[in-house]
Amino acid sequence: MSDTVPHPSPAAILIVDDHRAVADAIAWAVQSELPQFRVSGIARAAEAVRSIASLRPAVVVVDWQLESGETAMSGAELKRLAGPSSPETRWVLFTAHATPFVIKQALAEGISACVSKERSYSDLIRAIVAVTGGRRFFCESSQAALAELVTAEALTSAECDVLREIAAGKDPKEIADRTGLALKTVYNTLNSLRQKGGCTSMVDLAHFAVDRGVAARIG
Repeated sequence: MSDTVPHPSPAAILIVDDHRAVADAIAWAVQSELPQFRVSGIARAAEAVRSIASLRPAVVVVDWQLESGETAMSGAELKRLAGPSSPETRWVLFTAHATPFVIKQALAEGISACVSKERSYSDLIRAIVAVTGGRRFFCESSQAALAELVTAEALTSAECDVLREIAAGKDPKEIADRTGLALKTVYNTLNSLRQKGGCTSMVDLAHFAVDRGVAARIG
């Protein structure tokens, strides 16, 4: 008996979020609004890769930050990894980090829509409907981030190194010891980062590190 070859499921939607309860809740909400689709929640990136390859869904809704530690990846990285197995699938980024850097990375990986988690579910539904019709969709927050891309400043390698240490909870002295930078250089870099990110505290800088994709997690 030959192995069964999975058939495409153009009516399927996958919701990928590394918090199972969140993935299931979003799936339930989308299913209630779009009953013509079969909507499933997935909490693990590896499971998402397998499901996308087997189901070849119409739409994948993915968070920006997935999992932590060695298995951490961004939604854009998942798109890069799983996308080739289902090239016709449309991708929607549903994120709490709708920043210029995140939008730029999403666009570079071919993600068709972005909705901030600060927006209502109606924006997410509109995004899904738009991408299934071959269109793009960016919520109001994402549009603002797109506008900022024109003037967004790049980070130097030293700034990225310092940001990673800040996200790991290190103070300036520890950052200097771990990166090999002079303590004065660390303070100068912190001042530069505060200006670029509009940050007023180390906590703000830690979130800036995540937003810029320099650190996957805080702490």
